[in-house]
Amino acid sequence: MTSTLQKQTTIQTYGDLVRIVFPEGIVMTFENFREEARRFEGASAEVLITLDPDAFPTLDNAFHLMRSRIGVMSASSKATHERWLSKNHDVPGVTWALTLEHGCEIATQHYRRGEAMAKVAQKPARHGNRFLIDPLIQFGELNLWYAEGGTGKSLLATYASLIVQAGMAPTDSRLKVRQANTLYLDYETTLDEVNDRVHAFKEGMALGEEADFQYRRGTRPLAEDARYIKRMIDEFEIGFVVVDSLGMASGTGASDDEAFNRLFVTLRTWGVTVLAIDHVTKSEEGREKGPIGTVYKWNNARNIWEVKRATDMFGGPDELHISLIHRKANNQRLSRPPFAINFHIEEHPDGGLGQIWVEGWDARDSSDIIAALGTGEGIKQVLKDYDRPMSYDEIAAKINKSPGNVRKTVTRMKNVFVVLDDPNKKGNTKLVALAAQGDLAQQEPSNVTPFPSR
Repeated sequence: MTSTLQKQTTIQTYGDLVRIVFPEGIVMTFENFREEARRFEGASAEVLITLDPDAFPTLDNAFHLMRSRIGVMSASSKATHERWLSKNHDVPGVTWALTLEHGCEIATQHYRRGEAMAKVAQKPARHGNRFLIDPLIQFGELNLWYAEGGTGKSLLATYASLIVQAGMAPTDSRLKVRQANTLYLDYETTLDEVNDRVHAFKEGMALGEEADFQYRRGTRPLAEDARYIKRMIDEFEIGFVVVDSLGMASGTGASDDEAFNRLFVTLRTWGVTVLAIDHVTKSEEGREKGPIGTVYKWNNARNIWEVKRATDMFGGPDELHISLIHRKANNQRLSRPPFAINFHIEEHPDGGLGQIWVEGWDARDSSDIIAALGTGEGIKQVLKDYDRPMSYDEIAAKINKSPGNVRKTVTRMKNVFVVLDDPNKKGNTKLVALAAQGDLAQQEPSNVTPFPSR
């Protein structure tokens, strides 16, 4: 963002960085603000003071004057810097006390302003498609994908980065994509590894430079690096940021509530769509797996998918069947059935990745995925899929649960399921149906037929 103050003083901002060009040819760049009540009586910032090359064309690269940390609200700190500048750099037309005070005031206003206040209902309500990748990533929100190690979540995140940057996805993938410039923040692998994956995807999907996104390897906690990242977001007009992975980016333990709350606040300040990749909790008896560590991950994310690998799909050793199960949604319904993608991975003749191409598949073909829905969700999905009442044994075989487990779940969820007598068999054989299916079966019992194919 660029603005003009008093006609000739130019102000440019990138995230928390503010660059001020004075008409006398002085350039002050303030960044990395922080509160330091003890040392500086308030906020401080790093300041770089240089000469504007356009104002001093006869100088031969001798533009640097000073780099320091200054208390932007501290009179003593500003006076110390003014004395040093006056002693060491006599610039024609420049009164250092006034110029420094002017620069610190502009920098302080920029640092303090935060988000502007707005009156609600002054713009139309949003309707229609609200996804960056429909149905997997909500536009403008914090999205979270979590999975066990070795599932392929980073490969999937790379694929998501490519198709968003390109603004298109293969027809077979069944995804609808909105274009946005993309930044991949990598805390787990290397540029070489991501580069190899990108080349393989581009070869398999016939994509060109339009799919090349921005990449940055993370070497320190994201919260400490956030201001610089925000400047890159502004400079490159980034609309989609992938954080791989959330735990590594935090620089702390998975259960550090305060650290993760700070991290999520930081992600909100960027004003872009975010996809965070995370690991899962250890399996515990009677408890489903979720994002590892603090509950604030679940609370802060607006759209959460569990990534599962279907180990019972035998397409070949070079295929990776992945399914995404919708676990949380704000402003939308949970998506069912699970979304499924198959990566075909071909090796290069000289070794390494050759090409990767992508197609969709039906997650309902995998008992691994149906079982991962949980017993209640699994029963509902099977009954919707086959669209008829089914026996306890039939359902149990489809969701990898025991008939007893199915029976207990049906009994507990009386508002969802009904139990019917099987009109085609003698004895005490029972069928389970969704409420609507049960009503239909009771009205037209002759329509209940033996186990059909889909």
